[in-house]
Amino acid sequence: MHKTTVYVPEAMDHELRETARRDGRPAAELIREAITDYLARHQRPRPASIGVLASLPPGVDATNVKGWVRGEWAARDDQAAGHADV
Repeated sequence: MHKTTVYVPEAMDHELRETARRDGRPAAELIREAITDYLARHQRPRPASIGVLASLPPGVDATNVKGWVRGEWAARDDQAAGHADV
């Protein structure tokens, strides 16, 4: 874990310490929780497509495009092999 220093107004510090005391949790834990929640709400949006693949089927995005492309290639290979046997 990395240590950092954050400056907060006195009223906020008082409220943080009071909340930590009431909840029986360290103030640092409350701060980490608040930062985690904030970062989750403000994530950088992932691209919906990559380069020439601008018109992907629904549900395919940057997180799973490689699997989709591999599946498309496999289907084309299977289809080409089927036509070669005819």
